[in-house]
Amino acid sequence: MSKIETTALSVLSADDHTIVRTGLQMLLHFKYGISKFYEAASCEELLAHVRKYTPTHLIVDMIFKDGNSLEVLPNVVSLFPDLKIMVYSMLPADVYAPVLQKIGINLYLHKGSPQALIEQTLKNFLFEKSPAANLQKEKEENPFRQLSPRELEVLHYLLRGEGIGAAATALNLHKSTVSTLRNRIYEKVGVSNVVELVEKAAINSIYP
Repeated sequence: MSKIETTALSVLSADDHTIVRTGLQMLLHFKYGISKFYEAASCEELLAHVRKYTPTHLIVDMIFKDGNSLEVLPNVVSLFPDLKIMVYSMLPADVYAPVLQKIGINLYLHKGSPQALIEQTLKNFLFEKSPAANLQKEKEENPFRQLSPRELEVLHYLLRGEGIGAAATALNLHKSTVSTLRNRIYEKVGVSNVVELVEKAAINSIYP
């Protein structure tokens, strides 16, 4: 990798855990020579920093304290079509990767992946013009795979114990719409209340 190659790149890491952002920055700098590195700790900062810094690459988690990235990534993809995006998350790829693929994001890396795979995926992401899709095979037994993007957004408010009103305000939806989405989630996942939903989500490695 030449100096010209690396100096032309800039990376925005969006994750609400400082240690993850710091670890990525160190890895990208010392192993791949990336010197332009920006950080975002919330959905709000994610969108603001993409606009402010116009990075060439975005590495983004799924869940933030102020929402989840599904709420902002469609806008990011639409506004910045040349931005290369990789989702780096602990959530199961078989649930979220197909939804992300529909909005044009094909690279999903699980945080629990072996170090060698993480490094190779980052290298491909940074220096390949069109990195191959890295979506895990879908698992039919995971009921959360059936949820739509909007239902997944509502899901995480429910898992955090947010009420219908709070979720409606955050997502700019009517309360009746959120109530309908909640009922659809219950039906698709096979539960009858939020306690059962939380339990089933935990079994399938889905957390708020």
